[in-house]
Amino acid sequence: MGEFFYTSILKSVLSRLISLL
Repeated sequence: MGEFFYTSILKSVLSRLISLL
């Protein structure tokens, strides 16, 4: 379960990074 949470945060950060680009 913790792995899913971590992946969710990582995906959110990645999405924000792409948005900035």
